[in-house]
Formats: sequence, structure tokens, C-alpha cells
Amino acid sequence: LLEYGRAPVMHSWVSQAAGWWNRVMARPDDDLVKVCMRESISRASRTWGAAWRQLMECIAPEFHAAVISGSQLPVATVRAHLFNRWSTHTCAAASPPGLNVRAVPDLESDGFRLSTYLGWFYTKLGKGEGFVYHVNSSQRVYALARFRLGSHGLCITDGRRQGHARVPRHERICPCCATREREDELHVMQCPAYWDIRRDFADLF
Repeated sequence: LLEYGRAPVMHSWVSQAAGWWNRVMARPDDDLVKVCMRESISRASRTWGAAWRQLMECIAPEFHAAVISGSQLPVATVRAHLFNRWSTHTCAAASPPGLNVRAVPDLESDGFRLSTYLGWFYTKLGKGEGFVYHVNSSQRVYALARFRLGSHGLCITDGRRQGHARVPRHERICPCCATREREDELHVMQCPAYWDIRRDFADLF
């Protein structure tokens, strides 16, 4: 989603809720729906106190201010705030692009797959520039997306455990060649077993 400037569907739900709020607040002050809405918010604010404020500000500071004052919500501003915070959090959750993924210690497992994606695959592309715009079948889009997101069946992911024991990443070696190197996304680009494929599709490598 982040790579193509898309946002989670939850952001659309917040936009719809904000639009509905604006329509209700635009009604006359004696309108029954508006009166009930204001009373519900007043009761929730008194009952939940700081938790209610935190919930509103978790969505966006503008959301809390508008709810308390009964004013109109700047829908575009709220959505931009959500997207910026989400994208910042997503990138900060793992090491930045350029990370030497293979140098990550074996004991560090939390966020490793995201680190791999950000370090080896993520790029800030504009609309029409990403790989999904340049493959001509849904099966190929599916295959490429799985490879980029770590759902590919290579030993780096599928060889994580033997029974109940965790296998260190450097021991998840490639079963297709004799190099004794771990089978990860980068190894596919170097493995002797895939030489003929790289030769036939040299423009991709």
C-alpha cells in the first residue's frame, strides 16, 4: 500500500464518518439527530474522560476538537494526517532502506520481514511506475507480490523451524545448489541453479 501511495481501508471509513459528522452538524440546532448526537458525545466524554479524548486524538487532533466544539471537520486534513502518521510509523517500524539485511543478527526476528522489504524492495514510486503496472496478468502480479512480501516458500521463511526448534537464518541454506548459502530473496538472483532463467531473462536482472 505504502509503495503506491495507497492507504488502509480504515482511512476511508474515517473519511465517511467525518463526512457524516459534517452533515449532522450542518442541521439546525433543534434537529433530533443532532441533539441526540451531541448528548451521546457529552455522556461518552463524561463517562470515559481521558480515554475518550485519547480515542479521538488517536484518529486526528482535528477530530477531537471538532467533536468537542460541534464544528465541521476538515475531511481532507484528517485523512492526510492519518496517512502521514501511518506511513511514518510503517517506515519507522523497521530499519530504513539500504539496510544490510544479511547482517541482521539471527536473534532479531521481530520486524525482519518488513526490514527485508524496506531494505531490498521498497521504493517511492509514482502512479504508473510500480511493477504492477508493467506485468500483463493477475497471476504474474500475484507471484511478484508474494516474492516481494516474503510469501515465496524460500528456506529463509519456510525453513524457520525444525519441529519445535528454531533454525538460525544462516543455516537455512539453499537446497538447489552447493554454495551452502542461505536461500533468501537475494540468493535467487545469484544461485547457480537459476542461471539459465537469468540468462533467458537477462533484461530483468
